[in-house]
Amino acid sequence: MEFRKMMQALNRLGLRVVLDVVYNHLHGSGPISDNSVLDKIVPGYYLRRNADGFIENSTCVNNTASEHFMVDRLIVDDLLNWACNYKMRAKRLLGNLSMEKDKFVSLFRYGEGWDFGEVANNGRGVNASQFNLTGSGIGSFNDRIRDALLGGSPFGHPLQQGFLTGLSLQVMLMLVSCLA
Repeated sequence: MEFRKMMQALNRLGLRVVLDVVYNHLHGSGPISDNSVLDKIVPGYYLRRNADGFIENSTCVNNTASEHFMVDRLIVDDLLNWACNYKMRAKRLLGNLSMEKDKFVSLFRYGEGWDFGEVANNGRGVNASQFNLTGSGIGSFNDRIRDALLGGSPFGHPLQQGFLTGLSLQVMLMLVSCLA
C-alpha cells in the first residue's frame, strides 16, 4: 500500500517513474527447487532449453522462454498490472525479449537491446536488439555510454575507471562513446 501511495503522489506531481523489471531470467528452476515458482506450475515450460534439454543461461542464470505463449502472457499481464494498478508510465525491460511481444504503446519503453546467446542473430524470433528496435518507438539501453561513464564492462577489470569515477579528464573517450 505504501508503494501505491508513493506512486500516486509522484503522479500528482507530474513525475514519470521508471520501473526496472526483469523478465528475461529466473533465479531458480526445477519442480523441487525452493527458489523456483514457475517450474512448479508447468515443469520445463517457462525456461528456454537447448537441443540437449538443458536450460539456457546466457543471460547469467536460467533464461525465460518469452517466445512461449504463456510466458508472454505472464509478462503482459504483469506489465498491465503495474501500469493499471500502480500508474507506472515507464518500463525498463531487461534482457533478450522478443520484439513482437510489446503491447504497451502508451508507456515509455526501453530495454537492454542485446543480441547474444541462444537468441543471437534472431535465433528464436526477431530480437529486441539495438539494431532491430530502430523506428519501433522502443528505446534501447546504451551499454557503451554506461561503460564510458562508470568504467569497466561486464567483461573488464572491476577497478577500471570511467568518466565519472576518475577519468573526467579523458573527454575524448566520452565523445567517441556518444558518437558511436
